[in-house]
Amino acid sequence: MLRLCFGILVIFAVAHAHSQYKAGRCGNDSNLDGFNVPLEEYINLTLEVTKLKQRVEYSCGLARDALNITKSEFTKHHIFIVVDKYVKEDYRKNMDLLASEFYGEITGPLLDQKTFLAAQEPSIAQDSSVAAPRPAQRRRCGYDLNTPRFPATVELSQHGKHPVLRYAIPGHPLCYTFEHLRTNAAYQVYRCTGCRLAVVSKNTMTAVIDNEFVGDPLSLPHSCIPAKIAEDKVERLVYKECRRIRGEKREVELSTLVAWQSMEDHIEQYEGEDENKKNDMLYYYHREGFVSRRRTIRRAIKATEDPSCSMEHVSRIHSTLRNGSRFLQYQSRDLHMYYTVDTIEVLCLQIVTQMDVFQMAQRQGLYALVADGVHDLQPDATNKIGQLYTVHGICSNTRDVTLLYAITTKKNLRTYELIFQQLKEEPGLPLTSELCSTLKKLPSAPHVRSFLAHPWRDVASTSPLLGTGRRRH
Repeated sequence: MLRLCFGILVIFAVAHAHSQYKAGRCGNDSNLDGFNVPLEEYINLTLEVTKLKQRVEYSCGLARDALNITKSEFTKHHIFIVVDKYVKEDYRKNMDLLASEFYGEITGPLLDQKTFLAAQEPSIAQDSSVAAPRPAQRRRCGYDLNTPRFPATVELSQHGKHPVLRYAIPGHPLCYTFEHLRTNAAYQVYRCTGCRLAVVSKNTMTAVIDNEFVGDPLSLPHSCIPAKIAEDKVERLVYKECRRIRGEKREVELSTLVAWQSMEDHIEQYEGEDENKKNDMLYYYHREGFVSRRRTIRRAIKATEDPSCSMEHVSRIHSTLRNGSRFLQYQSRDLHMYYTVDTIEVLCLQIVTQMDVFQMAQRQGLYALVADGVHDLQPDATNKIGQLYTVHGICSNTRDVTLLYAITTKKNLRTYELIFQQLKEEPGLPLTSELCSTLKKLPSAPHVRSFLAHPWRDVASTSPLLGTGRRRH
């Protein structure tokens, strides 16, 4: 954008110079009296003047900010008149003089007396033996780096890019935390985290060299209330453990509750803290309970998981359960079957063992197998041509149990034969003699949705998976 604006400005300057030259105003203008040059040289000089005006405008912005005056008040200095006054003279020899005079007029109160007087003396620039003073530069450092330094405690930040510095108030269990703002050549600038998050947000900044505060952080104009040291330590410990979880490669998915309890053990084993401080940290850790940190820990666990799965590759986290048992029982390029006998929800969504399922099924009776496929909402691994096929087991008390999930890329007879053959050969699945005889008579068409052990009617399914009160005929 700046280059475009500069290019437009140059075009207008060249056009204006050409029109001035064609009109014969080069020698008749009062501001350029006696300044007659060829067209090419006049255009080049006009371009140089245009560049100088841009530099002057930029310098005006710096000077205006330093003098704390408005733009309308700043125009009374007639910047371009000062520039045009020196155009009729040799521009290259008097450029330093022009800059010195301009800076002396505008930023004189900000310069020392010697530099200001030198800028007002035109003969200095004409004398080749004396170098012209440089324009005033913007103030680079607003901190006194020679003041006493105060040590800081380096802690891990939430994102981990730059450390967080904590300053403990002497004699009190309170502290101020400072986060990184920018890095300069000789020092770093940190700002108070509490002041940034306060109702009246502000940047309370200080310089830091070698993880030490330049000056007393207590003397800064804080607008926040100091934080508790124990509470800040707990937050930093949670950030540290979450980063450790993200960096680990696990074969089995980590439970959120187990990770939360593991952080509690780290607090109890915290080195360099007495029992009172450990108790304070445990108090702040348990104050809001497990719910307050569940989402934070869960995001850290999810960051280690590989979401990419295909029909050829399924990660171990997705193919096993939390207890380590296998969930993906059959895998091929066209068919995946997910089920487990050890963990089947029965009745009141209670997880029971294989023996419990066997005894319950014998007591209640596996009444029927009902299967159906979902074609619209399916995994991307099937390239939108397959289905998610689910098999439910109906007990004699009209309660259904999800037995198997199948992801298929084909919907032919061979696919359904493999699914029910897998159920038939599973030794842990209790099947009645009637149901076994029915499974031997596989359907002749894949569009058949229900396979019943014996004729049944008016069975209401009350499972939340299939809907409450849905009747089948």
